[in-house]
Amino acid sequence: MDKKAKEILFSTFWSSSGWKREKKLEKFDFEYAKSKGLMFDTARLDHKELGDKIKSTYRKIDKKEIVKMFIASLASRRLEYRSFLSSFAVARVFEKHKFKSNENRFCNICGVFHKEKTEYDLNVMNFEKIKWGGVRLSHIEYVAFDLEQALSMEKIIPTDEDYKILDEIKKTILTSSFDDRPRQLEKRLAKIFKSNANEREVILNIFGICGILESDKQKGFFEYFIPAIDREIRPINKTDWSYPVDWWQGKFGINEKAWNYYFE
Repeated sequence: MDKKAKEILFSTFWSSSGWKREKKLEKFDFEYAKSKGLMFDTARLDHKELGDKIKSTYRKIDKKEIVKMFIASLASRRLEYRSFLSSFAVARVFEKHKFKSNENRFCNICGVFHKEKTEYDLNVMNFEKIKWGGVRLSHIEYVAFDLEQALSMEKIIPTDEDYKILDEIKKTILTSSFDDRPRQLEKRLAKIFKSNANEREVILNIFGICGILESDKQKGFFEYFIPAIDREIRPINKTDWSYPVDWWQGKFGINEKAWNYYFE
């Protein structure tokens, strides 16, 4: 990854005090970062085009390569490789459909805002992807963007250390207490591999989307696509977790079928 281009991308959105309210980007900086594949022109797509893009890109994806890239990110902390797994999981069960909305705003099926052409800032998506490993993981516009990036990224190969970390993650999940929630699990994972809380949260959210961490009633995207209108929000005041991992407890363990599909 080009260091200067990364600095341009990050400085557009982030400062020492957090998110920038005003984003200033010189044209020559943008063009440089764009030439290195880290910044992009604004995408303008409608509901149908997003669906078509997801399915057409998914058909070019090799699951084994996606899984390898995720595993290889564990020891290296190459966060930009992690969300390919959840994007693949969503695209795998995604079905093209007609826009359906009760309020003519968000599609009840995929959650996309508005049926007509909408502008999407791919740069903020890429910033979030590189800094944290991805934020809007189940958003269809992010899935479409992320899958395209998967095709262009340099392949990375997992090491023995990566596989050891993956094995320890699974053991840690399976030894969770009956009432443990994602936060307790995240803290226990801190002992296994070098990472911060945000990085571990993203990994657990990815596992939720893949259907590996779910509850009996709130399922991930393994057997079928979960319509946006059916992604139940846990009734608490504040949560750092996404659907469905927010519903997970230690008593639910691991969906072995989903784990084996991706990692065995």
